[in-house]
Amino acid sequence: MRTYSLDKMQLTGEIVFVRIDGNVPSDEYGNITDDFRLKAVLDTVKYVSERASVTIIGTHRGRPDKLQSLQNQALSNNILCHWFNQQGLKVHFFEDLSLGLAAASEKKHSIILLENLRYYQGEKDDSSWLSDKIASVATIYVNDAMSMLHRSDGSIVKLPQLIQRKAYGFRVQQELDMLKKFIDYPAASYGLLLGGNKSKDKLIYLEKIIKSPVGKRPDFVLLGGLLAIPFLIVQGKISPDIRLYDINNDLIDQAKRILDIADGSVEILLPIDHEYQDGVIVDIGLQTVDLYKNRIQKIKKIFINGTMGKYEQESGAYGTKKVLEAVAKSTAISLIGGGNAVDAASRLGIIEQFSYVSVGGGATFAFLSASDPWNEMPGLKALSERA
Repeated sequence: MRTYSLDKMQLTGEIVFVRIDGNVPSDEYGNITDDFRLKAVLDTVKYVSERASVTIIGTHRGRPDKLQSLQNQALSNNILCHWFNQQGLKVHFFEDLSLGLAAASEKKHSIILLENLRYYQGEKDDSSWLSDKIASVATIYVNDAMSMLHRSDGSIVKLPQLIQRKAYGFRVQQELDMLKKFIDYPAASYGLLLGGNKSKDKLIYLEKIIKSPVGKRPDFVLLGGLLAIPFLIVQGKISPDIRLYDINNDLIDQAKRILDIADGSVEILLPIDHEYQDGVIVDIGLQTVDLYKNRIQKIKKIFINGTMGKYEQESGAYGTKKVLEAVAKSTAISLIGGGNAVDAASRLGIIEQFSYVSVGGGATFAFLSASDPWNEMPGLKALSERA
């Protein structure tokens, strides 16, 4: 595998495309409410912009409907300009892709921010249109979107295959080094604390990791949030109207398969009680909190991804609060990743007590579960292939 080091690349006179993850939440007035992902890439953007002739920043925001396209201003990248300007970076935003790339080619501005990449043909489909456009201008490609390395978006996979010189951004390199240390750390007891509502991908990664050889395979898995629902259905412990939880039969079949594979090798702990609001589960219950806290005390290495309930509201916050505090107080080597889990720990003021904090949620879990991440994760594989 070829290695890429941004700080050893000659950037003078170059037009550098930097793919970041600027998919940050905002309020109804367009104010960014959580800038964790932007702070993570700031060192890379500053480093490149101080050396290159032109820095082109590209990112997506949300999942714009094809019919909404450029009319969906709520997902426009325009809101990122103010944040970058506050960091001392003079960023010029272009709503029109062609105009932005033309300005970059003519070197009219030193930092150019493109509109939401998912507005364009070729980011979420098989077309190479977007990548061809950017590659016709950019001379160097930098990927600092850690949370996107497991995705196959055009700017993550197709674009770096068209540009000869490419590198990991500082945050991606830092996280890859961090993940290697976490995986290699010997621990007598390894656990996963998984929750949240993005069930499909997490179940894929969970199935892969429990199939891993001893040493990489976890000893315990503690499940909460909507992620636990299909498992509880399989075990006949709850019989909800699955439409309330956006659970389909495929997820239930997947949960059954995971339980069968884990039997005798990995202990999967499920909630034994819940808190409800208007007939819908919003959190794990008090007995489950005590069960999970006791198990966390015995774990020596733990990965956390997702929350135990609807942590943003008071009625669903208790379970997440207590299990995260238990991890923070434990002696375990801890890795926390994903927007909701990191946000919850930050709100509790305990984020500094975790050994490692990752920008990636699904990407981090994908890396931990992969037998060969550089071949299995599209974003990593694309960076190791020659243009």
